[in-house]
Amino acid sequence: GKSLRWWARRANRPTSTIPVVDKLCGGYSSWWAVLETKLVLSLLRQHLRLSGLLSLLPTSRQSPSTSSKERNGQSESLLFQEVTRERGRAAQAMAMAEQQQQIEHSHLAIRGLNLHVAQAGTGELGTVLFLHGFPEIWYSWRHQMLAVAAAGYRAIAPDWRGYGLSDQPPEPEAAVYRDLEEDLLAVLDALSVPKAYLVAKDFGAMPAYDFALRHPNRTCGVMCLGIPFLHGGSSFTAMPEGFYILRWRVFTLT
Repeated sequence: GKSLRWWARRANRPTSTIPVVDKLCGGYSSWWAVLETKLVLSLLRQHLRLSGLLSLLPTSRQSPSTSSKERNGQSESLLFQEVTRERGRAAQAMAMAEQQQQIEHSHLAIRGLNLHVAQAGTGELGTVLFLHGFPEIWYSWRHQMLAVAAAGYRAIAPDWRGYGLSDQPPEPEAAVYRDLEEDLLAVLDALSVPKAYLVAKDFGAMPAYDFALRHPNRTCGVMCLGIPFLHGGSSFTAMPEGFYILRWRVFTLT
């Protein structure tokens, strides 16, 4: 697409690779251009409405024989639908903001680092520890946290060390999964949680599995999404170079 070529020229990049990128993206640039056009038209309609000129803007599927009165009626109908949608979005945003106020945030001094922790609920039925993936933060679990809290559980979602609002370790290259497991144990101790259900996804699944194996007396149960349980071994076979981009990112765009 033209949009990709324009950005390439702005960034002083060669445009010879654009057709290849556009093909890999499955017409993504064309889709983005349509979205940009709709946004511009939406803003234009709002401006014309404020200036009293909306009736002069032709609508789609308008025949040449359409009278001025009919055009005004169609414009008013479209405007009413647009205003209704905007009000719905605003109400939804306000409701989400009110829900987010139910989540409390704090920092815990854990093994020489300050780890950010989000919490919700009182925990009459127990505690659920949510573990995010890569490259995410606690926010990935916000909806589940509120649902679990409403059901009578205490929801806790920390940011892993080096993620979100948590401190980065002084030597990130020396980090191992065992560090994450010990962080989880320290978080439970700091919050006076004797046992917890572990809910994890993606990158957070392996620490959850290992934590349950090493600390069964602190684990009520484990539920992981996307990553099956793997038996321990001496090593893992490295994926070929570019595997992540070809099998994941390009697939996502298409």
